[in-house]
Amino acid sequence: MKIFLGILLASLFLCYYALYNQYPLVYNDTGTYILSGFRNFYPDDRPVFYGLFIRHVSLGSSLLLVVFAQGLMVASLLYLLFKNFSNTVNPLLWTLCSSLLLTITTGISFNVSQLIPDVFAPVCFISFALIIFGSKLNSVQITYLSLIFVFSTITHLSNILTITLSAGSVLLIYLVKRNKSLFIKQRLLLAMSLILSCYIVVPGTHYLYDKKFIFSNGSHIFRMEKLIEFGILEDFLKEHCNDQHYSLCDYKDKAELVWGFMWNYDSPANQNGGWKAHEKEYNQIIHDVLSEKKYLKIYIRKSIESAFFQFFTFETGDATKADAEGPPANAIDQCIHADLHSYWANKQVQGKLEFKTLNQLQLFIVFFSSLLILIVYYNKTLNDPELSKIKFLFNSLLLFLFFNAIVCSNLSTIGGRYQSRVIWLIPLFTLIYISNIDFKSGIRKLLKTEN
Repeated sequence: MKIFLGILLASLFLCYYALYNQYPLVYNDTGTYILSGFRNFYPDDRPVFYGLFIRHVSLGSSLLLVVFAQGLMVASLLYLLFKNFSNTVNPLLWTLCSSLLLTITTGISFNVSQLIPDVFAPVCFISFALIIFGSKLNSVQITYLSLIFVFSTITHLSNILTITLSAGSVLLIYLVKRNKSLFIKQRLLLAMSLILSCYIVVPGTHYLYDKKFIFSNGSHIFRMEKLIEFGILEDFLKEHCNDQHYSLCDYKDKAELVWGFMWNYDSPANQNGGWKAHEKEYNQIIHDVLSEKKYLKIYIRKSIESAFFQFFTFETGDATKADAEGPPANAIDQCIHADLHSYWANKQVQGKLEFKTLNQLQLFIVFFSSLLILIVYYNKTLNDPELSKIKFLFNSLLLFLFFNAIVCSNLSTIGGRYQSRVIWLIPLFTLIYISNIDFKSGIRKLLKTEN
């Protein structure tokens, strides 16, 4: 009971921004998730699972329940992290302290409090790390982590790619590393099996909806958007439209091909049948563009640049103002009408939210934590098996952050929310390392030295 109450309190810390706002934070995509869950359809550009999560966890009556569920999930994972990767005798105390500290200094509460699946990206990594390296887990906890891991992975397509790349790197390290004592072989196999299951669950679920075994109906649109963003498509069309007529040739000199290609109603992608109607032609254009070496080189260079910029772009608060009559409001009105007046009255709709101070604190804590991590790498006391495990977790985390930046910057565009959703993992794992330090022993040694 003590542990449950402690985790419950930690979850309330993590839900701070929803409580302060007096309503869950929303984003433009929130409306799509709500409608997909309540109207039982999967969107063209994302899985349906988070929408179903909102529908069932809210009990069809309160979206605050969704935020509390997200807070409980994250708080329980923090507790399991300190229990498995720390030598502290009081992991619950560290869970409470870290929840409070991270809420004050990072965007963890912003992500927990928001009705989009961004919070499940770090949840995916934490559950993965616990499954592989958690040596103090019982069968119930392993089952719980496995369920969370699969669900967090399938809530967003970027999570599937990011964790696949991260897990593949960990597997490669396992195969080439002579000292395999850090790994629990059976757990590693379990994690890989769970990842493989995601490649069946997502398209399999979509098949149940419309008999198409696919991940998304919109992958061709996202890839076209990147060709436009990189400045490649415009040059390609100017070079080839005289001898090869694509429908986009009519737009090669117009703003519709640059601004709002994916989302604006007047965009060529949304005319004459919409995304699905253009799939065959756009895939052909993508193939033709990347078949030319000069454009392929530009694409690769721009992709690397985008990933680099995304890695260091992690501003929190990409939902400062919400429209009283926008997509989230319309979805709430249709699906949970009783919540509409609470939505209109919240601080986000009134434009009373501000995250400048939080971003300054987050920038400081991330770079300070990164400095501590560098010290860890050159700390000779890391010969201890437990601390060596922490060091390897740091390596795995850095890989995860790197792959997250690559995937998000290339599936979408550079945006603060994509890296902000996971950047708080750096100070979190720094706190885990600090919790392993024997301060009493250090003080005794210092006193003996002075004497």
